Amino acid sequence: MQRNTLAALLERNATELDAMHDELTALLDDPSQSYEAFSDAMANKRREKADSLSPAVALAAKGAIAPT
Repeated sequence: MQRNTLAALLERNATELDAMHDELTALLDDPSQSYEAFSDAMANKRREKADSLSPAVALAAKGAIAPT
């Protein structure tokens, strides 16, 4: 009985491993999942936030100074 249980567990693990491998392969093939794309998006968000908090941008929006 123990041998059958272990054999079934090994078979299930092999099936799950194959499924996980397929999922990871699909993610790696998706260009939107690249770290470079993520890093660029985060840098753009930080830049937009910094620009929105910048006093020069706020004054330019009010027309007080010319934008740089």
